[in-house]
Amino acid sequence: MVPRSLAILLGLATLVSATSFPVVMQTNLAVGDWCAGLGGDVIYNLGGFTLSAWNPSGNNHNATGVPLVLSITGSTAGSSTHTLATWDSSPYNDWPSFTMMNGGIEANGPGRSVAVSATAGSPVVFLTRNTPPQAPAEIFCAVVGGSPNRPYLAVHGHHDKWFLCAKVYRPDLITWRVAYDVTAGVPSYDYSVDTCYSVLLNIVI
Repeated sequence: MVPRSLAILLGLATLVSATSFPVVMQTNLAVGDWCAGLGGDVIYNLGGFTLSAWNPSGNNHNATGVPLVLSITGSTAGSSTHTLATWDSSPYNDWPSFTMMNGGIEANGPGRSVAVSATAGSPVVFLTRNTPPQAPAEIFCAVVGGSPNRPYLAVHGHHDKWFLCAKVYRPDLITWRVAYDVTAGVPSYDYSVDTCYSVLLNIVI
């Protein structure tokens, strides 16, 4: 009998193949890899996916969770920074999908936008800049076990340290951002820590 985790991976490969997205699944990663410790069923090359935030202990809007998009957080001459936020709180979707290559994530859309950091207590930072090109940080992977039967996004070897947190600009303007490894009681300029709650990030193909 084929193990359930392997069956999920095979099903995922079939689905991706049918939609012509390139995918390479890697198992039994070498010790020291950023996905080490997550088990054998991990993926770090994947094309044409979206992300959604799944609340494992509460109500969800649908079977995959709240859709996530890139939300601008700052800009300078020739470049800008973005982070992951819920689509309903930041209703712009200039980068409609993502690609993961060797554990680095690039958003597919106008300009080159790549994930450059995910540090404890902070949102994921995407840098949008064409010249000089910026290489993505090779810190991500996907691990089988998402709900329902989708991969989770992991970073630094953890898939269960994601949070949704509110950035309150004013009472009628609130953006819900994805942050990594939030510590209760530790203030942040990027969000109100007392609004944060734990989520899992589903990879949707």
